Amino acid sequence: MFGLHPAALSAAYILASMGQCAPPSWTQVDIDVQMEYAQSPPDDSLTVEQITSKFGNDTASTFAADSKAKIAGLTSSNYRWQMQEWFTAKRYGSGNDVCMFMKKVQYKIIYSPEVYIASDYKKIGCTYSVIATHEKRHTDADTQTITDYIPEIRSVIQNYFRNLPPQEAFDENDMKNQELRMMKAYRESVQESMKPIWDRLYQTRDQRQAAIDTPQNYKRDWALCPGLWAESQR
Repeated sequence: MFGLHPAALSAAYILASMGQCAPPSWTQVDIDVQMEYAQSPPDDSLTVEQITSKFGNDTASTFAADSKAKIAGLTSSNYRWQMQEWFTAKRYGSGNDVCMFMKKVQYKIIYSPEVYIASDYKKIGCTYSVIATHEKRHTDADTQTITDYIPEIRSVIQNYFRNLPPQEAFDENDMKNQELRMMKAYRESVQESMKPIWDRLYQTRDQRQAAIDTPQNYKRDWALCPGLWAESQR
């Protein structure tokens, strides 16, 4: 059976009489969560000494160190987010009042890593390639972590907007200002709701990156270039 329960009709009537807009069916709202990978070529303009001096104390970055604890390559992971909303307005009653409803929400995670490979290895093809491959493991781990959390992020956004109270009707001449106010409030509230997820995402990311930067992996990587590991131990 399909129909409206009398209680629902009464609630809708009460909202109308109070100047409030009943929320639309949530199935009409498109929630788009995506990752944008802002990839750029590795920076190989700095020497081992310069990279070590610049990032040696940066515990948030991941790096491939040579045998003397110098940094031969490094990936500095940068994340930021953007949120955009699209609204649709419907006239409320017979006056100039309108109701504004959410049509689409897009939450974009922008991942823009900075990858460094020491210029000392520019002309040593095998070593340069090994470091580049190692750093790619780091960026691959980051993108996979973000991808793994996208369903949960989408669920949080969906629940947030689903539980919003009815919005007040407003004068259509104030539509642009109202849209800006709503967007500001929504973005601040959504980001607050996201904090626990971002905390867990960073924790997962750190665990996966730590599994890449191990002495065993370093030794295996250097061994790919004949004689390089033995030479580095002298």
